[in-house]
Amino acid sequence: MDITYMTTSELSDICFNEKEVEWRKSHKESIEEILELHILSAFGQMKSSAITKQDILTVRDTLAKVQSRTKKQYLLHASIILLCH
Repeated sequence: MDITYMTTSELSDICFNEKEVEWRKSHKESIEEILELHILSAFGQMKSSAITKQDILTVRDTLAKVQSRTKKQYLLHASIILLCH
């Protein structure tokens, strides 16, 4: 499978489907939410090969300012790194 020509949305569907069996329901829901709200809204229709390091850093900086569901804290740095790898 050549991911060069796949959109981020297509690639995330494949990765999500492969990994979801390993996740608890709550973790799966969190990942779905983060993908929809932050990753796919930024990169969904972009080809994976077209995304630059600067694009990723820009989204990462935006995510660092996003409050968590409880609005008591911002997304944890570890959560942001997990999404960016």
